[in-house]
Amino acid sequence: MAARKTLAPSPPLPEMAAFAVWLALVAAALALTAALVARGSPVRFGAATMVLLGGAIAGQSLFAGNLSALLAPVTVAVLLAFHRERWLLGCAILAVSLLIKPLLAPLILIPVLRRRRLALARTMLPAGALLLLAMALVPGGRTFPRVLLDSLAGSNLQGPDADENLAVRGWAEAHRVPPALGVLAAATIVAGIVVMVAVRFRVGPPAWLGAVLLLGTFLAGGIAEANYLFAAAAAVLLHLALRPGGWAAYLPGFALLTLPSPATQTALVAGELALLAALLFEPARLMRCRVAPAALPWRSPPTKEHSDGTADPDDPAAARAAQWVGRGPLR
Repeated sequence: MAARKTLAPSPPLPEMAAFAVWLALVAAALALTAALVARGSPVRFGAATMVLLGGAIAGQSLFAGNLSALLAPVTVAVLLAFHRERWLLGCAILAVSLLIKPLLAPLILIPVLRRRRLALARTMLPAGALLLLAMALVPGGRTFPRVLLDSLAGSNLQGPDADENLAVRGWAEAHRVPPALGVLAAATIVAGIVVMVAVRFRVGPPAWLGAVLLLGTFLAGGIAEANYLFAAAAAVLLHLALRPGGWAAYLPGFALLTLPSPATQTALVAGELALLAALLFEPARLMRCRVAPAALPWRSPPTKEHSDGTADPDDPAAARAAQWVGRGPLR
């Protein structure tokens, strides 16, 4: 008598319904991100939707139930606020996102480099106090520092699972490359970013800087999962939407990130590197976005700020900040 075939039990209906709601929420968040970066252009909306929902990033992330996808529109909101000189608003949105998940922590460097101390103090200090309070009151909250350090070190994406780590050190471990070479590659990326940010500080707008910081952190850090790339891709797409010129230099990177899932670790890491290289070597003439004061922070006094974090229009440095490079003042 033939053995009866045993079927795997189906998930309970409440779980299936909850998962369907989750997928709808993530899809809506990514569609909102595409709409924000499209700025009314159907072509840009289609391209952004393809990058965010049509390739390996979505294929390897949507069913994982990770919050990172929901931070894609938050990334755009923060960078748009910085772009419009709404520093207090941008820092407030960023502070709230950090309490949920510290994925966008590299973006703190944007107001730091722009010397927006007031906006940072009025948002990050209360957020830090709330975090300390939660650590004290929530069961297991005191383990947060240990969990954070474990995550920064690579978490569980090591050893046999290193092929899921999209940082260069994760790629090196998965491909049996000596660890020293992986560390050297990460250090080279950091050094290149420091040099190019110093050179491009005068013309590098917030969206450009945010994309560079996110991609650089994910590549040179200890861990980067596919779902992290939603935020990085959103930042790059926003930068492209805010400046003139085509996307030709960015097409190789986007093509690698939108390969049909499952894409290889090598393809995704190469896509990150290609986008970062396109950002770092973008001609200055294409960076026609609203820029920060036209001098390095260590060479000039900071601009004055109102209590809401916006620049003082009577301050000469702020007047220079509110200029389109080669296009006159903003309207």
